[in-house]
Amino acid sequence: MKEHSISGNTFAVKTVNIDYIKDSGNIRANDSDVSDLAASIKAHGMLHPITVTQDKASLGLYYVLVAGHRRFAAAKQIGLKEIPCHVISDQSKAALQEIALTENVSRVEMTPYEECLAVKNLENKKNTPAQIAKRLGRTVRWVMVRKKLADAGKEVLDKVKDGKIELGAAAKLVELPDKTFKQEMEDAWNLTASDAERIIHRLTHDLDSAKFDVSPCLGCAKCSDAQKDLFENDQKAFCLDNDCWNKMCQKQAQKRVQELQAEGKQATCDGDEFDDNGIEKWASDFKVAEENGIAKRVFVHPHDLTEVKYYDRRDLPDFEEETKEQRKERIEKENTEREFERKRESMFKERLRRAIIEKCFDFSSHADPIVTVLAFASDNYLISDEAAKECLGVETEDGYCGDLEDIPEGKTFRDVANAIRRSGESVLDEIYSTSKLQKLYTMVSAISPEKLMPTDKEVQAAIDEEKSNENSEEDED
Repeated sequence: MKEHSISGNTFAVKTVNIDYIKDSGNIRANDSDVSDLAASIKAHGMLHPITVTQDKASLGLYYVLVAGHRRFAAAKQIGLKEIPCHVISDQSKAALQEIALTENVSRVEMTPYEECLAVKNLENKKNTPAQIAKRLGRTVRWVMVRKKLADAGKEVLDKVKDGKIELGAAAKLVELPDKTFKQEMEDAWNLTASDAERIIHRLTHDLDSAKFDVSPCLGCAKCSDAQKDLFENDQKAFCLDNDCWNKMCQKQAQKRVQELQAEGKQATCDGDEFDDNGIEKWASDFKVAEENGIAKRVFVHPHDLTEVKYYDRRDLPDFEEETKEQRKERIEKENTEREFERKRESMFKERLRRAIIEKCFDFSSHADPIVTVLAFASDNYLISDEAAKECLGVETEDGYCGDLEDIPEGKTFRDVANAIRRSGESVLDEIYSTSKLQKLYTMVSAISPEKLMPTDKEVQAAIDEEKSNENSEEDED
């Protein structure tokens, strides 16, 4: 019988009669069917011994199974009489549980939920994340993800168990403060990698982008630079405390406001003050401010420190402090003006889109072949891909339209041209902004796009028609 020493425990490797081994119950939450494992053991033998300890109650005659429950069950299933065992001499209950946990995590494919419980169990036995990582042959980050999920409580663990939180996604957020991490996990419905990326973008900040002195941040415990174990491959330093970052930005914004005021400019970093008194470009008061040569004030955004110049209604010639009723009337008026301009913008964009379609996709006579080939060129991949996949039924290995040879048999140039036109309309409508459409229209028509701008009368007529249709639908209901 050969002896080995592992982590302070002495093991002896010996062959034991399977009838003299008691199954103590698996520490794992559940075991899957062992049929495949049994077939493997039958074909190749028991490659890895199970771990047992002598049963004191039987005066050493029997052994108690510590780790290797699935291998033990598989061996019994195929009728093995004897089985190779690591016999451990240290019989303290805590030590045996730790050995079982370590083997389960290291050798068996546990579920994410079980991994979280196992890591937490090892931590409860006074192991640090670094010690657990070393014992399991994992990284500290691997351990910390599962530890933080376990620490987040039953609600979060249930989501892990149900597959609603991907461990890979949670790993992207492990550097967040515990309270923030827990809150994000509780709020998540189905946490995917893309969800995690959005959370990172919202809650963490690259110190290189800071517009304030970051030297105090570099020594902060909530800076990624202070968590090397979690940021092994990261060269940049990130602030992980969103609240602290916002306070630093607020402080810098106030400092910038003071600088502007010292230059004789009116400035603020109060978002409510800006929202309540700033005049938007579409509002009628904006023109009044322009005509009266009113100087613009400066709003310093308290979160990103961007500066916006704006007209303030308090600087208008006829400005008077508003009563609550007057404020309500003004807001209603501004909302009406806003909706009016939105409708004008929508109508203008639709006119531009239609005009461009007519100019660019006029597939008549001999132009069909030339335009079709050009439209399927890589320059117009958005239009060509949509036309190919949705309108022509083109399928390629990579999901994109490669070239004309992919077009199905029986399709004519007219089919292709019509497909491109339909997809072109969709792309122009969904992707192109009004400013892009204006530039494109100027290119294809050599006419100023302003000629397509709806008049006030046309916009009002469209709004009235929409309201009339809405009223008719309500009457029908």
